Amino acid sequence: MRVRYGCSAGLTYAGVTASGDLIPCVPASSIKLGNLLEQSLEEIWINNKLLNYIRNRKALKGSCKICAYSDLCGGCRYTARITHGDWLGPDASCPFGLKILNG
Repeated sequence: MRVRYGCSAGLTYAGVTASGDLIPCVPASSIKLGNLLEQSLEEIWINNKLLNYIRNRKALKGSCKICAYSDLCGGCRYTARITHGDWLGPDASCPFGLKILNG
């Protein structure tokens, strides 16, 4: 397993609210993946469609797809969702993204 320094949402991390809701990450607190009082963590982690989509880092888009650091970083998936409407879109907060696309 390679060490990742970027976004770990869906790969090695998810958040939990006080009411037991599993969320992709802390900023995405309004996105409920399931509730740990009703389902096991394993069941949610393995079967949740959104988590499985976020994990597909080979399908990154835009500057994150072509970035030399995508294997290590992959950008912030929540920022991609907020700015581009797609969890696998480019990370608009990345300092390298525009430079990569503009040469």
